[in-house]
Amino acid sequence: MGSSREQTSAGRAAVTGVASPSLATGAEATVISGQPPVGPLSMAEIGRVLEGHRLGAYQLERFIGGGGMGAVFRALDTTLDRIVAVKVLARQQSADEEMLKRFRNEAQSAARLDHENIGRVHAVGSEDGWHFIVFEYIEGTNLRDLVRAEGAFDTGRAINVTIQVADALEHASARDVVHRDIKPSNIIITPTGRARLVDMGLARLHVEARDDLTSSGMTLGTFDYISPEQARDPRSADVRSDLYSLGCTVFFMLAGRPPFADGTMVQKLLQHQQEPPPSIEALRPDVPRRFAAAIARLMAKDPADRYQRPTDLVADLLGIADEEGIDVSASRSPGALVVEPSPPVRRRRLATLPWLLPVVALGALVAWLWWTSPAARRKTPSPAVPSALAVGMPAQDAAAESPPWRVVETPAGDREAASLADAVRRDHRTGLRRRSRRAGASADLGRVDGPRCTGAVARRAVGIVRGGARDGGGLRGRVADRLGHAVARAGPRGVRAR
Repeated sequence: MGSSREQTSAGRAAVTGVASPSLATGAEATVISGQPPVGPLSMAEIGRVLEGHRLGAYQLERFIGGGGMGAVFRALDTTLDRIVAVKVLARQQSADEEMLKRFRNEAQSAARLDHENIGRVHAVGSEDGWHFIVFEYIEGTNLRDLVRAEGAFDTGRAINVTIQVADALEHASARDVVHRDIKPSNIIITPTGRARLVDMGLARLHVEARDDLTSSGMTLGTFDYISPEQARDPRSADVRSDLYSLGCTVFFMLAGRPPFADGTMVQKLLQHQQEPPPSIEALRPDVPRRFAAAIARLMAKDPADRYQRPTDLVADLLGIADEEGIDVSASRSPGALVVEPSPPVRRRRLATLPWLLPVVALGALVAWLWWTSPAARRKTPSPAVPSALAVGMPAQDAAAESPPWRVVETPAGDREAASLADAVRRDHRTGLRRRSRRAGASADLGRVDGPRCTGAVARRAVGIVRGGARDGGGLRGRVADRLGHAVARAGPRGVRAR
């Protein structure tokens, strides 16, 4: 729609989905299937009929190309004395109410958009039964012809073009417009390197379903670049469908061919639906791994696995350009949204460390508090402590001569007792006897009177219990607690062992 090379050699297929004999190729044909055959005039024939004629204020100077929605002319706006592009709808299509609505929809969709990377619409009109739209005329070459003439793009050039098209898609999406026909021939590269998105012939406004021009069972798009969900139902297409088509276009820029280049139209549709796209790294080892991952993400089968917004893609591309030392400053239009470059995955992980360290420290503190709590100590087994209950008895003697006492319900052995008090009394008496035999002295080193014992002995017992010495039936933690309270009340005078 605005280039001297746009659609001249490879005009699109007729609305039946079969290429017209007057057109060179249908390899990149925009198809509107489910429609009856059109009248006898092809786009090239319309070009010959109207070239040199005048429609309203527009003198049609030269036929540029044509497609499923109309023939495009380079024209002179005699009112404003400027060069414009005029798209004319065929008369036989003007009789089709749905095609006429779609043609007007293109003008309305384009009129909503005003962006440096999108071809602008100037006017719409009709004369002598010819309906037409007047667009901005763009000097340049479409991406398809440029790659065919000059070869595949290098990484820097591909990233620059992709960023510009993504900016255009973000602008359109913010105004509820879905292009639905992103492909190389609809992207014009100007002599200054600016990418311009054109041809809103299949664009769709997000309106109520009853107003949608897309009928059930109809396929809209270009088979080499159509998203899986758009092929199934064009009404479900959103900006993520445009991003899928953009991914296929980026693949074309780098490989010189679409991802699924072989097969019939039906086979291509099935490949888009079922087969994973070929890896661009296998065809172009020089493509940075992160850029290859971005392309693969664009062409994910499930829309949820793709970039959800064009700005997300732009952020990743800016980050890649920064890593690779690629200057993309000239590619961004003055009105483009400010997008921060996305850091590489390595930096993202390092960025989480400042938040991770406090979490680890908090977990360590909680673990330490639990370990040092009384409940944890009761549950944690400790080494057995020698039963040195006798006051003043050397530790080595106790360890060598006095095995630990066991408090059980039914005492059966020499070192078993029915209660703590019984164990204390018997252990103290045994200690006194041993000391008496060694020293040959009397047993006045101390005596146990009935259920009484010295406070020191009780405190030693409490220490053993709290240290975790449990054997056989074991001593409950609550016994140690009761002894501790009793010791605190009785002080050095003694405590009744219970």
